[in-house]
Amino acid sequence: MNKLAFLIFSIFLSVYGFAQCDGRYQDEIFESTTVTTVEYSDVYNWSVFDSGLDMDVYTPDEDNFDNRPLIIFAHGGSFYAGNKNNPEMIALCESFAKKGFVTASIQYRLTSLINLADSNVMIQTVFNAISDVKSAIRYFRKDAMLNNNSFGIDTSQIFVGGYSAGAIIAVNSSMLNNQSEIPSYLQEFVDNSGGLEGDSGNDGYSSRVNGVISLAGAVYLKSFIDSSDVPIVSIHAKDDETVMYDCDHALGYSVLPILCGSGEVHQTAESVGITNSLYSFDTGGHLIPVTQLSQVSIPFITDFIYPLLDCNSVNLEYYERFDCSVYPNPSSGLVNIKSLEPITQINIFDQMGRNIIAKQAMETNHLSFSDFSPGIYYLHLYSSKGMVSKKFTVLK
Repeated sequence: MNKLAFLIFSIFLSVYGFAQCDGRYQDEIFESTTVTTVEYSDVYNWSVFDSGLDMDVYTPDEDNFDNRPLIIFAHGGSFYAGNKNNPEMIALCESFAKKGFVTASIQYRLTSLINLADSNVMIQTVFNAISDVKSAIRYFRKDAMLNNNSFGIDTSQIFVGGYSAGAIIAVNSSMLNNQSEIPSYLQEFVDNSGGLEGDSGNDGYSSRVNGVISLAGAVYLKSFIDSSDVPIVSIHAKDDETVMYDCDHALGYSVLPILCGSGEVHQTAESVGITNSLYSFDTGGHLIPVTQLSQVSIPFITDFIYPLLDCNSVNLEYYERFDCSVYPNPSSGLVNIKSLEPITQINIFDQMGRNIIAKQAMETNHLSFSDFSPGIYYLHLYSSKGMVSKKFTVLK
């Protein structure tokens, strides 16, 4: 969806969205939050003094909802510093939790300052961190299945974001999602971190997200971005000399990899038709996205995410890249798929985010749901033009 269409749609929802979402997710409607620290992975240790990988989960106090969108944030620190209790992460998590979201600030594996000049170590550290954040996403879906959804989240509405290094993790974890996108020289790094899904635990659950939040972030290669990727919102200063707004070496050090910042990310997103929005500061450097959290960043992110939420009922239209219909819906038997484009791949997810069907192509124009349990499912249909996502209900 282009920017004009997105703006028109946002204006429409600003009028009608209050009733649809019961006044949630736009303003801070809760006065306080509760923070619960959990270990989301015991595969790797955060440090010799801190076993496992932890995250702080924020929930709004006195909230009766038990099916809430989740935002997972990752802190900054150039991949050698920072923790889940960084002040900017606390501020982000508290604000969005007070709006009605469930939020989380995660630890992820870091490296030493002495490795900052070693390009290979830094690339591996990034892929290790991507493995960790995907494990954190899967933790919530696993919890929903095995622990009675103790945090009351909607497993079909998960967003990932961060600041600086954390934003780099968020952007790359969501954009690099296909084996064909990995250049040969990166394959070893991906393999060392456990492949595209990583090896940080909570296997068997999906790590897919609905959108990305980037505060002074970047993508490693623009070729990671294609039309099937999820919506992205970014805030970045044009004079940032830590993570450059355009494409340049991280920190300005020629020994470090070239990253493409928000300016390039959003030009590419626009060219392939990804729903996106970018707020650019002319000045302010690397810190301004977090020093202007309450004034600029949080309101800008909120305005972008709000129309994507299921309570607005039409959010799945954002993903449509070609005309396709699925009928009858609901159904308890055969389902017809009508598309002018050849379907090259189909994935079916349940409400827990588990990928229960994965086909490389469709032999016929229908699917059978007769063996499925009653409930809601999500069909991802792919063609050469991109991906269509459809919510589907199976009856008894």
